[in-house]
Amino acid sequence: MMEEPPRGNYGHSVAAVPLLPARSSLGTGAIVQRMLEAPVKPALETGAGVALEPAAPRWSFARCLGFRFACVYLVLYSFPFPIGLIPGTARLGEAYDSLWRRFLPWLGTSVLHLSEVPLAPTGSGDTTFAYLMLGCMILLALALTALWTALVRPKQHEVLGHWLRVYVRYVLAAAMLGYGMAKVFKSQFPAPSELRLMEPYGDSSPMALLWTFMGFSTPYTIFVGSAEVLGGVLLLFRRTTALGALVVLAVMSNIVMLNFCYDVPVKLYSVHLWLMAAFLLLPDVPRLVDFFVRNRPTRPATLSLPMSQGATRLRLAGKVLLAGYLLFTTTKGGYESWKTFGDGAARNRLDGAYDVEELRVNDTAISATAPASRRWRRVGISTRGRLLIRAMDDSMVRYRLQNDPKASALTVWPDTSVVKTTLAYRWRDASHLDLDGVLAGDKIRVRLRKIEASQYALLSRGFHWVSELPFNR
Repeated sequence: MMEEPPRGNYGHSVAAVPLLPARSSLGTGAIVQRMLEAPVKPALETGAGVALEPAAPRWSFARCLGFRFACVYLVLYSFPFPIGLIPGTARLGEAYDSLWRRFLPWLGTSVLHLSEVPLAPTGSGDTTFAYLMLGCMILLALALTALWTALVRPKQHEVLGHWLRVYVRYVLAAAMLGYGMAKVFKSQFPAPSELRLMEPYGDSSPMALLWTFMGFSTPYTIFVGSAEVLGGVLLLFRRTTALGALVVLAVMSNIVMLNFCYDVPVKLYSVHLWLMAAFLLLPDVPRLVDFFVRNRPTRPATLSLPMSQGATRLRLAGKVLLAGYLLFTTTKGGYESWKTFGDGAARNRLDGAYDVEELRVNDTAISATAPASRRWRRVGISTRGRLLIRAMDDSMVRYRLQNDPKASALTVWPDTSVVKTTLAYRWRDASHLDLDGVLAGDKIRVRLRKIEASQYALLSRGFHWVSELPFNR
């Protein structure tokens, strides 16, 4: 992380060029040539003809206060990283989490008079628990900032700011590598399942619509994941931190908008990742404005702190270990998720959508004149845990499912109940399946025919270089 000695406060180079005399008999070309040929002298050298670089302005009280709050809050929010990530520290991370899991429900019910603060993991990051934790962290950061300011007068925090940037860099890099690898190894957005495809389009939630959109195209999902991985890798090196922060800002701006516009419950976390990238880029904003907007030259940034040779070697060894460990674990995790949950997972023969050819309820055939709500149109089966029934009126009934391949039986129960029933299944041939058992208190027997993927336009359309007409239906 640190290699070069600093060249001045706030990243300014300590170099200057001789001043031109106020009057000169030289022509313009000769003056320019003399400027180019003039030796560069250290800024610490004084004398006639040498311009000292102005010292960087001291931090204002407001800047010092803002930095202290950012320092406390970012550490609180990111903690216990990297505890829990490093092998052998899982128990410490769990102990820290358990403190919040004991305190926040008490705070919510006893102090704020909430009915409950659910603790069961649901996959959502925008839970009541998460908002309570966020509020507590903000209040705690304000209190600690006030105490810090009361005990220590405002001053410049170059060294502390350097190490805070290092910490935030690795926190953000780990998050971007984790999310990116889950897309490069396509597991976060798997291909649309047959159960999703058999649902009426208008019944999809905004989040399901986004997941279907992303999961449909493997190249696009990998492209988005690669951008996240690129930003994460660039953040691992101090020389490319500004570029990495720019990449992450662009990527996270899109993700934050998707989360808000498609009601994805990761709003709090994605906004914080965006803010971390903005924090890392903040010191470089004046240089970027000079270069891109004001068309002015910029000076190199200070990338390191002075340290001994032994400390430099120790830093390098630690960097190699941590960066290598992050890259290895996120790549391994992405691949394992792809093999377990994503497109690389082995498919069970039962998985798919089926047309209903015949339905008997309590030994009575359901005729074509029966109410549409009683006649089944399609059945979807996912051995990962779902049974879906779509009636002729397009109403949907969902069940949870467990498959017992040895007994050729499906154990099913509604989402809102723990009462389980069993459906035996039997293949009549490669594409016809029979179900026989009890469901919702009725004895049922149903004959099903598996639907081929080519019947869905979404899966069969493919890619076309030449299209005489838009295929938009």
